[in-house]
Amino acid sequence: RYVACFKRDGNRFNPLYELELERNSCEYQPARNHADKTLTAAVTDKFLLIQDNQNPCYFRFYHWTKGTLERELSVHKSLSLARSACPEFSCIEALGDKVYVSYTVGNKNLISQYNFTTGKWGLSFETHLRAFELVSSDNFLCAKLSDIAFEKSCELTVWSLHTKLEIALYCTNKNLPVIL
Repeated sequence: RYVACFKRDGNRFNPLYELELERNSCEYQPARNHADKTLTAAVTDKFLLIQDNQNPCYFRFYHWTKGTLERELSVHKSLSLARSACPEFSCIEALGDKVYVSYTVGNKNLISQYNFTTGKWGLSFETHLRAFELVSSDNFLCAKLSDIAFEKSCELTVWSLHTKLEIALYCTNKNLPVIL
């Protein structure tokens, strides 16, 4: 499996690099269906993050312009989830050197922050519903929460990243964008 990255130049796209995704898997998780071709990617001015959904417990951080592997993170091990089922991930948001990850472990829905610069997990929020979209800024983290796939409305929760407190809870349409 390969990922190709291109740079836009007007109406043209020039190839920058091509990555070959590794096929290792988490020891705590049964093998995934290899027909699943999806992956999750996030780009900032610091890195390109790829989470291959065949191996979701590994985050691979690449230099965003060169494509060189900067770091491979075993999310399962770094979150100290030894001897438990692997997290079920629902979405990722990246801004600057921070990555926000929404996941479920057992019956707990969590959102955690990973700092690429320090290599450590920081803030963590527990939610009563699963987050399906995250939006962040330097000051706030917003999460759209819902457990019902075809419901048009959802909860929008806003946390202050400075005080680590929930500061607002709204009911909104799932399709409306969140702009910070």
